[in-house]
Parts: sequence; structure tokens; C-alpha cells
Amino acid sequence: AVLQNRPEDVFEILAPHWTDLDGESKSWLMDLGVSRSPLDTMPILRRALEDSDPSVVMRALAIVQSLDGGKAMFAGVMAPLLHHPQPRVRILALQAGARHDDWRVLLESEQDPDVRGWVARRLAEKEGVAGADALEPLLSHRDWRVRAGGTAAFVRLGPDAIPILRRHALAEDKAERVAAAQGLVELNDYVWLEENLVSDEPKGASANGS
Repeated sequence: AVLQNRPEDVFEILAPHWTDLDGESKSWLMDLGVSRSPLDTMPILRRALEDSDPSVVMRALAIVQSLDGGKAMFAGVMAPLLHHPQPRVRILALQAGARHDDWRVLLESEQDPDVRGWVARRLAEKEGVAGADALEPLLSHRDWRVRAGGTAAFVRLGPDAIPILRRHALAEDKAERVAAAQGLVELNDYVWLEENLVSDEPKGASANGS
């Protein structure tokens, strides 16, 4: 009978009974609320981010990420999710803008390679090139997923990362060279790559040169 009502009426009827709903119904209710009035759905999203059902939390995080300007409203609420037992939840919280007091500490303590990559990205956004010293070890990490995260973090630094990546692209370790070279490709540093890593006769340009 409830579903025969208009969508806005259904939301108003079910929202007060949040704790009585199962995970699928909670996710459905969030989607319904956001489609009709994102502002009115904010209280529900806050409750969803603290829900015991990971599927509900992940759906809420996906919605928060889609809100653009609304992300900041949930940054504090999402912070505890950076320590959630499920790596996927931690990644979504990072992508949605969860706050942390010290990204360096979190980068060192995080054990999941995929999550570490996203922590590295956030560190790069927070500190800029000043955070390069914490990011450089990732380029030579034994796990390719961590190396990929390090590359992505350096790319977020923009042109300031190029001299650093050039140095690592000349390292002895092949995996490290590949990780750095990938970053240089994404930063469009093609001339240097051609002269130093592709050409049969390297022209000897320095890592800091053009």
C-alpha cells in the first residue's frame, strides 16, 4: 500500500522507520530521496554512513561522492570510515572526501595496497610537492598496486612532479622505472622520454633538464 503513494509521500512515510528497514530498502530509500530532494535526504545519508551494513555505507558513500558541493558536509562523518574493516569502504570514503589529520601517518599504517594508493592521492592533494618524500618510496614498492597508486599521486602534483619522476625513471630497478615512466607519460613529458628511455642513442639529458 505504501508503494502506491507518490514518491515524495513514500519517502516521508519510510524515513522515520530507518532502523526497521533492511539493507536493500535503505539503499532504495536513499536513491529515492536523492532523486526527489537531495537536501531533505541529508539526515538519512548521515545515518547511512554510520550503518552497520557495509552495503548501505557504500551506497551512501557513492551518493555523497556524486553530490559535488555537498561532499564537505559529510567530511567529518566519513572520517571514521577510513578505519573501516572493509577496504572497499575505506576507498570510497577516501574518494568521497573523508578528512584525516595526518595523511602521512595513514599512508604508513594502511596495509591494503589499493587503499594505500588512494591515501597517497589524498596526501598529494593536501601537501602538494612538499609531500613527495613520503610518496617516492611507493614507486619502488614490491606490490604493483602500490606503485600504481604512487604514480597516480605524482600525476596529481602536475608539472612539479616531472623532475622527481625523471630521476626515478633512470633508476636501476625496472619496476620503479616503469612506474615513473608511466607518470611522465600521463604528464605529457614525451620529449624527455624519447631522448632518455626510447631512443637507441640517448642524448644524455639530465633528469632536471628539458
